[in-house]
Amino acid sequence: MVSHQALADQADTLNFSASTTKLFDDNLFRRPDGEVSDQVTVNRLGINVDKAYSLQKFHANLNVTDNKYNKSDFLDFTAKQYSLGWDWAVTPNLTGTLETSRDERLNDFRFVTAPVKNVVTIKTHNFEADFSPHKIFHFLAGVTVIETENDNAFNFDQQEEISNRTRRLNLGGRYDFASSYLKAMYHKGHSEQANNIADPSRFARWIDKESNSDSYELVYETTSDKRLNYKAHLGYVNKETPVFTMRNYSGWVGDVSATYALTSKISLNGYAGRTLRSFIREDSSYAEIDSFKLGLRYEFSPKLAFMANTSYLTRNYLGRGPAGNGHRDDHEASALAGVYWSPRNFVNASLSVSKSRRNSTDNFFDYDDTSAFMTVGLLF
Repeated sequence: MVSHQALADQADTLNFSASTTKLFDDNLFRRPDGEVSDQVTVNRLGINVDKAYSLQKFHANLNVTDNKYNKSDFLDFTAKQYSLGWDWAVTPNLTGTLETSRDERLNDFRFVTAPVKNVVTIKTHNFEADFSPHKIFHFLAGVTVIETENDNAFNFDQQEEISNRTRRLNLGGRYDFASSYLKAMYHKGHSEQANNIADPSRFARWIDKESNSDSYELVYETTSDKRLNYKAHLGYVNKETPVFTMRNYSGWVGDVSATYALTSKISLNGYAGRTLRSFIREDSSYAEIDSFKLGLRYEFSPKLAFMANTSYLTRNYLGRGPAGNGHRDDHEASALAGVYWSPRNFVNASLSVSKSRRNSTDNFFDYDDTSAFMTVGLLF
């Protein structure tokens, strides 16, 4: 989906935004056959506030998004989203952030093909402190709390997004070079499942009440405005559960992303990476995902731009469950082309068409989908 918002004056303290999107989807539930097409209308209203006082900066973003389905109207819902933040500073050498946010979204039918409504609400609270005596090396420390809630947990407990609360301690450091930085971090996490999924059948499926995780990461990123900018990330993840140890997993993760300006009007962007994600089912405990993306953007003028991108990923479901290992592998490919037009600095419009396909060793999860999006937005 191509969605942009017109640019207002960067010095504005208060901005209001509004947009409407029309989505046409010929396989809404991502089924291998018996496809259900639908039209979705998404209306969005937002308020954004940015205000600086001396060394302090406050920002707030509030959005209400109304989703209406033409045929599958049982999926209609209104999402209330916000993010509130304080970029604090005791001195220029001791700074940090205090942030909280709320996001609501409908379940992803790529993973749950049943025509059942499940709205996922994610609340994130984050505190970070950055101490840098000489503005070269930074000592970093923080705490993150993530609360995830499903409103239809029984039907969706196979997803990563089981209702849970995760607390994470973040420690590390960053070294700033002239036009890049190198950062090393350690994350210690503990997750507890929420009470609203404590049904008797959960124990039979070997879904643990809690889990612990340790992860390490090394990040190098360029920060200049040169023609080539890139970011490289390498990490190691280890997750353990105290009772059903077959749900444990660990492994290396990493990714590389880059943008390259071929000319003043044409730019390329690319991504390649591997992630590990919890995916609890009777025959798997996690997924290993390898992703590749390539995109092209052509700015015909400051008001008109064309873009295209393509992606490919493999998703291997690993680990064991009470039914052993299902040895399921998915292969997904997608392509998108779109155009963005902003005749004035307070109005924009975009149009895009996408095609996606999945082939799985379990034919039940195959699908072929074509979607089109049209968006008009205002910012004032």
